[in-house]
Amino acid sequence: MNMMSQQVLRGDHAASLQGNQAVNSPDADNEFGQGEPSPQSGFDRFKWFGDLRIKGKIHAIFGTFFGVCFAVTLILSIGLTELYFRYLTSSEVRDGVVSAINFRGAAGELRYDSVRYIFGKEEEGLIRQRASFKTTEAQLNDLSIIVEEQVPALSNRLNGAKSDLAAYDDTFEELLAKLASQGQSPASAALAYQLSEQGDALFDQADKIAMELSAYSDEIERNGAEYLTLMSRIIIVLGVIAFLVLLGGLKYLSSDFSRKLVEISDGMSRLAKGDRDFAIAGHDRKDEMGEMLRSLASFKRSHRQMEIWAKERAERADAEIRIQQDRARDQEQEGERKANMMADIARQLEQSVGEIVERVTAASTELNTTAAQMKNTAENTSERTIELSQYMAEARTGAASAAAASDEFASSINEISRQAESSSQLARLATDATQEADTTIVELSASAEQVGQIVELIHTIAQRTNLLALNASIEAARGGEAGRGFAVVASEVKELAMQTSSATQQISDQISSMQNTTGASVAALRSIASQVRELESAAAAIASSVDEQSVAGQELARSIDLASRGTEKVADHVEDVRTLSLSTGAAATQVLASAEDLDHQANALNNQIAAFVEQVRTR
Repeated sequence: MNMMSQQVLRGDHAASLQGNQAVNSPDADNEFGQGEPSPQSGFDRFKWFGDLRIKGKIHAIFGTFFGVCFAVTLILSIGLTELYFRYLTSSEVRDGVVSAINFRGAAGELRYDSVRYIFGKEEEGLIRQRASFKTTEAQLNDLSIIVEEQVPALSNRLNGAKSDLAAYDDTFEELLAKLASQGQSPASAALAYQLSEQGDALFDQADKIAMELSAYSDEIERNGAEYLTLMSRIIIVLGVIAFLVLLGGLKYLSSDFSRKLVEISDGMSRLAKGDRDFAIAGHDRKDEMGEMLRSLASFKRSHRQMEIWAKERAERADAEIRIQQDRARDQEQEGERKANMMADIARQLEQSVGEIVERVTAASTELNTTAAQMKNTAENTSERTIELSQYMAEARTGAASAAAASDEFASSINEISRQAESSSQLARLATDATQEADTTIVELSASAEQVGQIVELIHTIAQRTNLLALNASIEAARGGEAGRGFAVVASEVKELAMQTSSATQQISDQISSMQNTTGASVAALRSIASQVRELESAAAAIASSVDEQSVAGQELARSIDLASRGTEKVADHVEDVRTLSLSTGAAATQVLASAEDLDHQANALNNQIAAFVEQVRTR
């Protein structure tokens, strides 16, 4: 039976190694997978933008937006400045139009006053004519200033108007001299006709200047309106571009982050329910979302490892059940063999009553000796069992300490869960601290694996101790040669008790290591909490995963508690063995007394048989 147990344990160990190799193999569970390809936005088509962190993406989007806004502001400033200068030009040209109209009116007034004086010969008419000339000359000078500054193309026409005005004045002076010297004469009439033509030419010249200035003013206003329309269109286009950049960027950030956060939260929820049949897309991202997706993949791998451990424990439990069933069948076969043997003994006893009577005396003597040996063996067994009970008590105390330490470990995990939930309100950036947390969690997982192996060792020792106690009971029941076998079993029980004590000490050491590792995990998680501020939902999902780890810690505590109870059962069985050994001692005493009585009766029977034989002989 011991060989069978060792073979089963070796098979379980090989299965465990194969399971670990399957987990570590690249084809075991591709947690990243291909999955559904994430919909790409316009921003994702730029690799440099996709590789930016969240802060860089926000700066890029708002930098582009503010850059376009700055361009709009710059173009608007330039356009308004240009429109302002065009307005000034248009205003001055309009003033020139007014001056040209005034010049035309003054030229008409001058011509009228000149003709009136020529025909009226009034002194007052001459004064009015000279005043009209000065007014016309002043209007022409004002118009010259505006034309030279704003419309240089009309300078020639303006110079012609000046020449016409000077010629008109010269002709008028010459006509005055002719009238003064010759009176009405053909020469004065010719000069009067010439003066009239010059007046008409001056008026036409002023009218053309006014019309050209008015047309130029209209052209300036029309160009200004077209320029204003162009500027408005450019500003509208740039404004729409800025709005689209801002809207698209915000929509990208909102949809991308919310979608990934929902995927992470859904993945954590599915892991909590035991479902690992999902792919993790986007793990190759270089921003905070990529780090969170890689952390989710690590949790997925840990979840698979826990499932493999659970499967291994179930397989070992099935193997133990099969061992117990084999034991039951062996015991049944042993009972049948004993029954057959007793039947054979009964038949032999029936057949050899005469021989037994003859050997009763010798057998009683041997039985006396054997009973004495059984009594001594039972006393030694009782003493060894007392020592074994003390060792098992120490093992039970160590197992209880391990269970208490595992409870403290579970409490530490619960504290980690509470700290993770409180840190969800301060979620921000998580780069270096996340790597430290991953390393700490890996160490904690390794410590938990070692604790599981030690717990399995305690369980195996308890099973073997139970088996040895059963063998001791069988050997004690057989008597005779069984006494020596029982001593061997008791020695083996003592050795296993020492192994149990050593294992419980290792459990204590490993639990201390787990506590140290858990402390490091707490420090790492606090460092993460100081950086991760904008990822509250994802931190809450991570807190729920830590709760799952707390449940695993509680399962570990229950497993150690079961080991402690198994140790207590072994102690109870050892106490039963001690009771049986005492009973065996008492039975040996009774056998010794019976042997002595049998010896006396055998002697009496021998005497009676001798007397009977003697009587027969005498008869």
